[in-house]
Amino acid sequence: YPERRSEAIAHLDFAISEFREMKMAPSLERATKLRVGLMEIPADTDAAKSIVLVANAVQRDRPNLASRAAPDGTVTLLFSDIENSTALNEGMGDTRWMALLRAHNAIIEEQVRAHGGNVVKTMGDGYMVAFSSARRAVECALAIQRALTPNPSPDFAGEGSTRLLDSIRVRIGLHTGEMQKEGDDFFGKHVNLAARVGAAAQGGQVLVSSLLKDLVAPSGQFAFDEGTELTLKGLAGTHRVYAVHGVGGTYTS
Repeated sequence: YPERRSEAIAHLDFAISEFREMKMAPSLERATKLRVGLMEIPADTDAAKSIVLVANAVQRDRPNLASRAAPDGTVTLLFSDIENSTALNEGMGDTRWMALLRAHNAIIEEQVRAHGGNVVKTMGDGYMVAFSSARRAVECALAIQRALTPNPSPDFAGEGSTRLLDSIRVRIGLHTGEMQKEGDDFFGKHVNLAARVGAAAQGGQVLVSSLLKDLVAPSGQFAFDEGTELTLKGLAGTHRVYAVHGVGGTYTS
């Protein structure tokens, strides 16, 4: 039952956060072990991707995104998660993984605030963020990747001088949809497309839909590859996606 599983993970994420804040070590340990157990599924299956779990929860709950829409009714959605997170968790152990997750989440949320976005849903390492500006959404995605680029530092130290965060690669996907025009179908169509673009990205990559690329390309602020035609699960036909890179000293993968 994927819906019940994703709901259980969401409740455990909340409990873990509360137990950590209250320094309730035994309860924190039990909740963490329960969450790890729920995540123990083959890493190459679609359901293992935190992006998919977040998208399923959002499509079920249908949060009100009207306040996050641009004046023309469009909302730009960003999905992200850590590539191979289940295997990393198992290899690191719960203590190091939770330290890594806190550092990862802090970077994501710091950049979202700096670029005017709003976190719609988070489950473990998976995020869905809404922006009223397509340009600022892409800027945020690139800023996240820059912040996660390996850079030895005493902060978040793992073994030796390497940051704990250096062991992860985050994939990010973005898409823009029009809430007013699509109405109730927005969550089924645009949320699914944004999530599938994110799930198709490789670690360290920012992928955008063709519509989002058309919206931001005229500014000349970003550079794109030639695009790739993909079949995205749950969506008819093929969809062209583009890897985006910054211009003028910004992040490139």
